[in-house]
Amino acid sequence: MADHDSQPGPERNAEAITRSGVSARAGVILLGLSLALWVPLPMIPFLSLSTGVKATLGGGLVVAAEIAFWLGAVLAGPEAARRTRSWIRKALPKRQPSSR
Repeated sequence: MADHDSQPGPERNAEAITRSGVSARAGVILLGLSLALWVPLPMIPFLSLSTGVKATLGGGLVVAAEIAFWLGAVLAGPEAARRTRSWIRKALPKRQPSSR
């Protein structure tokens, strides 16, 4: 009697595609979170906290942003990076060649 789970079939391929799409989406969300974690960093010096707490908070934000970025990059994968790069190139204005 053959084991049906060990044979690749349409159900297994669909499951793999769905799983990779979910991980890519989670990766992009983590990349966005990484960007959002940098926003409050310049505001930390103006908080009424002790210097040690400010340093800890700032360092924690930087470390959390880096972890979110690299984890998101791994989860998103190269295909998401290619799509993002393509989107950015389309969004930016085209450069005119300089004439000398």
